[in-house]
Amino acid sequence: MAAGLALHQFIRQVKTTSGNSPLTTGQIGEAAGQTFYGGTPVMRNPAGYIAAWDGTNITPPASGILGVSPGQANNLSTNAQGAPTQPFGSVQLGSNLTFGSVQNQRPPIGNAVNIPRGAPLADGRLVIELAVPDTWFEAQIDNNVTGTAVIAVTLVGGQYGMTIDSGGQWYVDLGKTGAANAVLVIKQLNPADALGTPFGRVWFTFLPTVSQLLV
Repeated sequence: MAAGLALHQFIRQVKTTSGNSPLTTGQIGEAAGQTFYGGTPVMRNPAGYIAAWDGTNITPPASGILGVSPGQANNLSTNAQGAPTQPFGSVQLGSNLTFGSVQNQRPPIGNAVNIPRGAPLADGRLVIELAVPDTWFEAQIDNNVTGTAVIAVTLVGGQYGMTIDSGGQWYVDLGKTGAANAVLVIKQLNPADALGTPFGRVWFTFLPTVSQLLV
């Protein structure tokens, strides 16, 4: 049986246990060909670049979860395209900051491009909210086995896996339990979702055993 919802909200960071800002990094290069959306769990691939988590392997350092990318991938043609050259960190040209094409100016007619006001340069790297016990994330619950999931106090403290939906977003899958599947522990129910809410939201942290940062 499939999950109850076809689409789910994206994973977002909501708080920290300490009250400090979440631990992040923006220094790791993005792997070539990545097209994931914001809110995606990511990992460092065998070459050391950021890629979407493969969804199955939870054992670091070969796989596991590095954290969550709040921004979408840039579909770079090469690994870390446009990233500053190390160790000096000199500024490079970046990979792009354009989108789409300009009416009547598409090649070979012309070379005009669209650049949104204030557009950030894609510099071959991604900001990642790291999978550390201090950082809490929010996601919807669902169940890829039964197709039903409701908010209940018994969820708190439970360890579950995650599944990606047809729209490219991830949810807490109540059908994935046990050491072979669990990647997170539910810390709290979203206060805005009443008990019994179908496919409600929970706050969770990633398990240290799956965190690539902590190995």
